[in-house]
Amino acid sequence: MGEQETEPEGMNEIGMDKINLDIEIVKMTIMSLKSNTSCGSGGVPAELLKEGTEKLYDLLRQIF
Repeated sequence: MGEQETEPEGMNEIGMDKINLDIEIVKMTIMSLKSNTSCGSGGVPAELLKEGTEKLYDLLRQIF
């Protein structure tokens, strides 16, 4: 009762392999986004991501 399912090591919650990203790669990728373009499916404009802090970059790194 109350047992949590654990995900296999190296896998995420949807069964795909996890990718370890360096925070600097995330930061460089965000900074390379073109400004004044359409938002992606998430609706977050590039300008907002570019104004982010190290905490935002770390959270994005953890998601992917």
